[in-house]
Amino acid sequence: MPDCIDCKWRIDELCTARPTDWKDVPINHVRACVVAITEQYKNLIQASTSVLEIGCGTWSPIREHCLQIGAHWEGIDIVALHDSKPTIATRIESVENLSFPNQTFDFVIGNQSLEHWNENGTRLAVGLWQCFRVCKVGGQVIMNVPIHNHGASIFVKGDTATIKAAFAPYTSTIALETWRKHPHPLSVVKQLPNRFTDNALSIYILDIRATRADEIGTQPTSYRFKHRLWRELIDHRLDYLLYKIARRIGLLS
Repeated sequence: MPDCIDCKWRIDELCTARPTDWKDVPINHVRACVVAITEQYKNLIQASTSVLEIGCGTWSPIREHCLQIGAHWEGIDIVALHDSKPTIATRIESVENLSFPNQTFDFVIGNQSLEHWNENGTRLAVGLWQCFRVCKVGGQVIMNVPIHNHGASIFVKGDTATIKAAFAPYTSTIALETWRKHPHPLSVVKQLPNRFTDNALSIYILDIRATRADEIGTQPTSYRFKHRLWRELIDHRLDYLLYKIARRIGLLS
């Protein structure tokens, strides 16, 4: 992916992938990349294809596209309500326990979901195995995640080698693309204050596209201790935990 200076969505110092109704807050400059990435996902989906969306929430441009062209769409979420608003999920379930048969979908897609699996008790290897299990051989598991922002430690640290290795057992080909890693002339966006981290780097989006291999082996073992607090303490960086605590008690705006 070209840097922001070469991106087609940039006009002067503005990113036109940002919906006009978004408030001009820093994090949305990064989330604009998700809008642009999703537009690329739409180009892959045809009327004859089937799509599973992981963590679909209350609204999905992928779902809207599938409805428009007649593609088959399913979505999962772990809760039926987000902030009192019903989710659009067709099934309420965890990615750790997908109830779909083997090789059901041409595409398994996750927008800003992967980095939070551990918090909800799902080991990364188990969730990915399930995604590849329900994906057809030759189909694609496609995920995008924020780097240096939030979630499990490997995503906050930006450990792309470990992220790629997590996909490796289940894929024949994998491609990682960075969006907004070099944001000039757009603004640098940081989440963790410098006093809470030794590498308060600019947030960017990592787009991961992996083709399912013929064989994916047996399901990996799950977490023994799944409680959210336990998983956050173990799987999150200390500086990130301190940052979250500071936010909750009002030390940071």
